Amino acid sequence: SPRMVAICARGPTAPLHRGWRNAAAGSCACRVAVARAPQPLAMTGALGAPPDTAVSGAGVAMAAESDERVEEATHMFEPLFGPSGDLGARTGITRLLIIRHGETLWNKEGKMQGHLDIALNDVGREQAKEVARALRQLGLAGQVDAVVSSDLARASETADLIVDGACPFARRVIDEGLREMNFGSLTGKKSGDPEHKAVKQGVLQAWKHGNFSQSFPEGESGESLLKRGMKSLRAAANLGSCVLVVGHG
Repeated sequence: SPRMVAICARGPTAPLHRGWRNAAAGSCACRVAVARAPQPLAMTGALGAPPDTAVSGAGVAMAAESDERVEEATHMFEPLFGPSGDLGARTGITRLLIIRHGETLWNKEGKMQGHLDIALNDVGREQAKEVARALRQLGLAGQVDAVVSSDLARASETADLIVDGACPFARRVIDEGLREMNFGSLTGKKSGDPEHKAVKQGVLQAWKHGNFSQSFPEGESGESLLKRGMKSLRAAANLGSCVLVVGHG
């Protein structure tokens, strides 16, 4: 498997699940560092360490909401990639830029989307355009060899807007293995409702403690999610030295 370093970009709502991070960090010679960022569509930087080096949870938060924040993030990224974003060229490591899709109406309403094909709203489209601008200002846009997304509209449209705004010559790939987890009977329910929240938290707690066989009611298990997700990340890592992946929370 290729050696990988991942940079994770946070979308408008929930963070990447801890179980996913732990499994990704222990598989495929991949080390992922993620920090919770309070701003919408914030980018968190993974440390550019060799795969056999322990990576701390430190991250670089970059909200693409103002030129000042983008400029601040540019300077913070330079120790990792250099001014021209040349980590892959210097180390031979495949670099994955992992970005969550922009906001949808269901994100705003707190509904669990799962495999349902919910489109971006206007805020989500603007967030995707801001990511494209940030990639240009960070000097990363020209480094991207391919852009991969799930087949769901909220991810594929985010990816298309990033390609149009920053990476027009990058190869475009659709991979349904990058879909959000299947919430089963919880799909379409509000995650904040006490009954639904208790069920969801029960499953996530089981995953947190290593029981990835636990499934959502009529939905997907952690084992299934991790298997297809890591397969897709491995495939993405074979598309070039710098690959942008647009997925789900």
